[in-house]
Amino acid sequence: MVLYICISSVTTFGQEPKDFVIPVQVTTNPQKPSISFTWPANTDALNYTIKRKKVTSESYAAPFVQIGYLESGAVQTEFEDTSIEQAVLYEYEISGNFAPSLPEIRNFYTCAGINVPAAKERGHLLLLCDSSITDAIAADLAILYADLIGDGWQVIRLDAGQQSTVAEVKSKINEIYNSFPDLKQILIIGHVPVPYSGNINPDGHNNHRGSWPADGYYGSMNSTWTDTITGYRVATSRPETINLPGDGKFDQSFFPAAQIAVGRIDFYNLPSFAISETGLLTKYLKKNHRFRHRQINVLKRALVEDNFLTYTEKFSQSAWKSYAALVGYDSIRIGQYETDLQDEAGYLWSYGNGAGIYTGASGIGSTFDFVIRTYRTVFTQLFGSYFGDWDNENNFLRSSLASGGHTLTAVWGGRPHWFFHHMAAGLPIGYSELVTINNNGVYTNTGFGPRMVHTALLGDPTLRQTYVKPPQSFAAQPAANASQINLQWSAAGENNILGYHIYRSNSITKQFQLLTSTPIAALQFTDSFPMNGNNVYMIRTVKTDTMLTSGNFANNSTYSNLSQGLFDSAIASIAPPGPFISLELLAQADNVKQIAIIGKNSKRYFAGQQNGEIKLFDNGFAHEKIYLSVPGINEGLFSFAFDPAFETSKLLYVFYTNQDGDLELSRFKESAGADTALPDGIVFSIPNPGNSRNLGGEIHFGPDGYLYISTGDGDTRTADANNAQNNNSLLGKLLRIHLATAQNPANAYTLPPDNPYGNEVYASGLRFPYRWGFDKLTGNVWIGDRGDSTIEEINYLSFEALRGANFGWPCYEGNVMINSNCGAANGYQFPVYQYQSPGNGSSVTGGTFYRGETYLALKGYYIFADANNGRIYLVRYDSATGSYSTVSQITMPGAVSDISEDNDGELYATSLAGGFYRIRAGGPVRYRFAGNGFWNDPENWSNKTIPPADLPSGSEIVIAPVDEGKCILNVPQTLLPGSKIIVENNKLFRIAGNLTIQ
Repeated sequence: MVLYICISSVTTFGQEPKDFVIPVQVTTNPQKPSISFTWPANTDALNYTIKRKKVTSESYAAPFVQIGYLESGAVQTEFEDTSIEQAVLYEYEISGNFAPSLPEIRNFYTCAGINVPAAKERGHLLLLCDSSITDAIAADLAILYADLIGDGWQVIRLDAGQQSTVAEVKSKINEIYNSFPDLKQILIIGHVPVPYSGNINPDGHNNHRGSWPADGYYGSMNSTWTDTITGYRVATSRPETINLPGDGKFDQSFFPAAQIAVGRIDFYNLPSFAISETGLLTKYLKKNHRFRHRQINVLKRALVEDNFLTYTEKFSQSAWKSYAALVGYDSIRIGQYETDLQDEAGYLWSYGNGAGIYTGASGIGSTFDFVIRTYRTVFTQLFGSYFGDWDNENNFLRSSLASGGHTLTAVWGGRPHWFFHHMAAGLPIGYSELVTINNNGVYTNTGFGPRMVHTALLGDPTLRQTYVKPPQSFAAQPAANASQINLQWSAAGENNILGYHIYRSNSITKQFQLLTSTPIAALQFTDSFPMNGNNVYMIRTVKTDTMLTSGNFANNSTYSNLSQGLFDSAIASIAPPGPFISLELLAQADNVKQIAIIGKNSKRYFAGQQNGEIKLFDNGFAHEKIYLSVPGINEGLFSFAFDPAFETSKLLYVFYTNQDGDLELSRFKESAGADTALPDGIVFSIPNPGNSRNLGGEIHFGPDGYLYISTGDGDTRTADANNAQNNNSLLGKLLRIHLATAQNPANAYTLPPDNPYGNEVYASGLRFPYRWGFDKLTGNVWIGDRGDSTIEEINYLSFEALRGANFGWPCYEGNVMINSNCGAANGYQFPVYQYQSPGNGSSVTGGTFYRGETYLALKGYYIFADANNGRIYLVRYDSATGSYSTVSQITMPGAVSDISEDNDGELYATSLAGGFYRIRAGGPVRYRFAGNGFWNDPENWSNKTIPPADLPSGSEIVIAPVDEGKCILNVPQTLLPGSKIIVENNKLFRIAGNLTIQ
């Protein structure tokens, strides 16, 4: 064995890396509830400190909080935490001070919780691929894509050429991040340009000082990276380490911060393997798929070989501290990396270090060993000089992923120390990367170089430690009448499962909707309400997993674990009794709560977001800029409305919760440039009693010119203490005020003289009227009122009957009495439509009566939605019978937060899933030519929509060119039976093309 150049460090003796770990047993008690910790007695112990924090998507940045301190350390060896909640994942640090004979820093990190729920949706992931190799591995990339979707990720694909610059790639990532701020991870496939940064030598060698690969740059979204000051040269065989101003390599030696985990699978320039780069990628992706689907089984144990035992830093702490929580302190074996990992039973985790060169580590092996041997370990850490700088020929660290066997991730583990213990609770390894990259003292004993830019993950960042077997033989088949779809599958072959979850979408590339509120134990399921057309189904096994079951230091914390998803599709043929609705995406925006459209021929679209920003989009739906940002908001924008005289007054009003949690109505005024609006005074505030929920609603100007405001009841349920029935309270009401236009905050509004109670209250008895509105033709009122626990309801009444109306809550929920102490039923206004909650939904979103001209089949319908079940509802009133009929259908995406109309009566929807949409309907359509010139110019048509060449039966084309203009039919046009062309007011219509009437 060649003796390689060593890591430089101070040496010391007498302590082993395992001495730095406190072995701990974790025991949960759901009945109490509590979490207890027990560890071995140690006569040298002086005291112990116990700290805790919650594990959230960004908890890597949050500090631990001390919850316990044991002074008699040698005697006290247990601690019970009783201030916990079930279904919450916690993270603990147990550290101790010891006599000088033992390490100064000795601790243990673990996750714990009771019945922690599954992570059904993990956020967005960017699949960033080297465009030069994608065609060759297309089939395997498709399988990876399905596996990522099947683990709860929403995948965005981006290809980049090797000739691209790092800055160009980062610019595209920034665009994606701005559109999808829940972007959590980036998975790089192939030799996408490698960022370099810093003036560092974390392996201690001066001839290796300079810039190192820094993939974490791609995940650092909110920081400035410069290329102006480094200017450092050394004698090196790696010219990439030379870092000069303006050379495309960055100055930063330490990460400013990282928000996105980045993992790379890159087999470029590994000629020692007698397999091409694409062949190695195919081999990796196949074993990745097998591991996810539990087709690769290794023992839940770990192997450590430490050839640097005399060094002060004790590099293999990166192994011992994490592995004690992941596989158990008793299941960590000290052995030989090169030989023991050939064991058929395998090791889930492994660690090896030794004096290194770019292609090997003394006592561990070389790149050639990875070529000829089979290493049966999945997650590995390797450490030694030089090869942590991984972007070079036959690099040892990268080669571990290319080896035969099971290896799927590799890190340079020791400088700094890595923290993987979260993976015992089902978190992906990318979370561990973010924890390590961002660690600046949150986790103690960080080792040398915390936050240095070389810290990187090679492999798939989405991988989890423990997978559940998916079900088998999953198939979807239409029922005999093709209006239902039957799903069948075989059991997963897994012990102690809870059942199976079923999801549905119209495409594997779109967001899936959960159809089963609780796991089903049966091996079949019927979708009674499929979408018309293609339905893509996904099934996942659900199991309650225990974090660590073996050894003397087990952890019986439980969490819900989901298998990889399996997919199948089927087509449903449904003829809905109402027109078929679809949503056309117009623009992406985040957490959109409402959309408002002003203008007629040239429209402006305003999207109000939950964080208080209202974004302006032009007629082509390009994002122009932030139109206004509400000051003093607490992430609670509800609604906004433009003054009916906006063209002259330039005033609009925004309804939201302020930083104190109070409801607030503010006025804004558009600037002279018509692209921004500035605050123009607070109209009024409604105090929030006890930080209550169910507050917000919607504002509309009524037919009488007054402003109407809906408010929730503040989540007060009992009749004697409920705001909704107390007309001295402004909560649970429909309010009515007369706005002043003069700038006088002390007199921003007055009370209309005919308000029934002498205050702002106009109607009462509402629980959570989140969305409501006036029919623009009749002025009548439709109100969607979110229920408490059993009923969602739609209320309808005339404008005249609205004054003093009482909608019954909390005496009645819908038309069901829930409090017998209330008055007679004839004193209340009951809904025209209601449905069960949560069985058929749980968050009604009131909508709008269709008064547009485009979709003829929608005329006469009121359209509303449910934000939680993904359904759009259509209600029609039959004047002959005085009854209402309602139909519903699934639309994608779900999470509809508002349905609005423009000045033409056409409908739009917003979705918290990420954008705003035009509502389209099936059936006959009316097209209007309102421009001047040729038929086939979209600018001449309303909504820029040209009629199809064969006009469907029942459709209409209205010819109404602008004054002094004409319509020229310059392309073939066919009218099918029942369709027609209408020429308004003798407008000019010239037929230059072919007109066929059947």
